[in-house]
Amino acid sequence: MRRPDVLHILRDPLRHARFMLRTGSRSASPPILCPSIGRVGSTLLWQSLVTSRARAVLGDYRPSDWKRVSRSEWDLANARFTAGTVCKTHDFPYALDLSQPLRIVFLFGRPSDVVLSVLRCEQTKGMDWIEDHLRHMHAREPYHRIADQDVLRLEEQVDAWRALRGADIACFSYDKLWDNRLLLEDFVGFPVKLPPRIERSFDDLPAETVSRVRASYAALDGRIGALPGSQIIRRAG
Repeated sequence: MRRPDVLHILRDPLRHARFMLRTGSRSASPPILCPSIGRVGSTLLWQSLVTSRARAVLGDYRPSDWKRVSRSEWDLANARFTAGTVCKTHDFPYALDLSQPLRIVFLFGRPSDVVLSVLRCEQTKGMDWIEDHLRHMHAREPYHRIADQDVLRLEEQVDAWRALRGADIACFSYDKLWDNRLLLEDFVGFPVKLPPRIERSFDDLPAETVSRVRASYAALDGRIGALPGSQIIRRAG
């Protein structure tokens, strides 16, 4: 886990000291881990939890609080989390150290939507972004197969987090997140302000690409779509 940038401490040492005093220990203000299958509003949720936690602790949110509260960790092996922080990941939980207090909020969505979003990002963000995303997702198969097979290991990701033992985990689908904001707030322990929901559309992609991906992922879409859109799985201890 990377250490927070010290510049925000130097710019406002009193605010940092107040944050450290109010968050206290990991047990008093447990870190929040936000795993997801990617391209399902995970950055949106992460940003909302970061800014909302800053408001809950300090009374308001300032840009300098971003580096105070936010973390990202793409390899959970040996990761240690700091009290009061919110960490984003796309890693699997296999090597996660559950001896440390954590609140885990897992976000998932329709697998074919994820793949179509990634294909769009190839056009808008370029292949450097794709390579980074594949690495963050711990993909094992070549990217060129993504329209026809689960290169991103989406099914394994969902199964692994839902089967996690030793920690409570709140699971939300993108479609149901806004309807279950109060459940999310109760789980993390502070009010959460979400931005307006944006309906997903892939009208900008070639129709044949959309049809191909929908057909390839139809079975997985059905399986993931049958899961509860919101669920607290109690498995701590």
